[in-house]
Amino acid sequence: MSVDGVLGRPRTSVASGQPASDLLRVPVSSLPVLAGDADRDDDTRLLYALGIYSARAMPDGAGPLVSPRRRLAVMLPASVAFGVLMALVKGQSDDLRGAVGNMSAPWVVLPFVAGVRCRRPSHGALAGVATTVLAFAGFYAAEAAILDLGAHPWYVDLRLTLGTVNVYERMGLLSGAVYGALGAVWGARRSLLAASAVGAAFLAEPFLVFVVSREGFWGGPGLLRYPLLWIAELVIGTALLAAAPLVRRSAARRLVG
Repeated sequence: MSVDGVLGRPRTSVASGQPASDLLRVPVSSLPVLAGDADRDDDTRLLYALGIYSARAMPDGAGPLVSPRRRLAVMLPASVAFGVLMALVKGQSDDLRGAVGNMSAPWVVLPFVAGVRCRRPSHGALAGVATTVLAFAGFYAAEAAILDLGAHPWYVDLRLTLGTVNVYERMGLLSGAVYGALGAVWGARRSLLAASAVGAAFLAEPFLVFVVSREGFWGGPGLLRYPLLWIAELVIGTALLAAAPLVRRSAARRLVG
């Protein structure tokens, strides 16, 4: 591994040349403490802390330190905003907007992204559940203002939209945990299987909608009125599947300089 090669300087091997801490003039005492540091020498600690050794190359799953507060400051309001946006898109009418707002596949992207910066799948699962719950809260709080629920005070409207836990919420908690964990696996190992699960959700939804609508289990025949919507979802799913190995190769090239 060449430190200066990664940083755009003339290549000098850390193993055979000057210590990394001397080359980069970073005092080791100022580095953040990462999991697994007890088994690393000072130069290796420096490389991990600077992100030159990526999380996926670490057997202990430790990555560059990311402030939990900073992560929460971004993901939590983004989750609420995502839910509000989906409610606004859905609206109240039974038309194309309603079909788009009722799509399920976009809801797996949020927990996946939340899990990417987590060091362990269990942490990613928790982050995925938390972001999904907040997105649901934003969605149903917005629906209390958007939907015509009758001549009620605002707090009654909120109780009507937020006060129920149905199959959508239960399945959402499950998908949030699963995709949050998959996001952590992708962030740590660049697993193609983990990334492919996101594209697979977009590919699977049109077929599931066709089956449950045609058989009368859910949604009714109205969902089948918008074939271009489901074709677009298939295109998105295919693009996500194709992008995963490209992103993986790009990240590998950056790692080796």
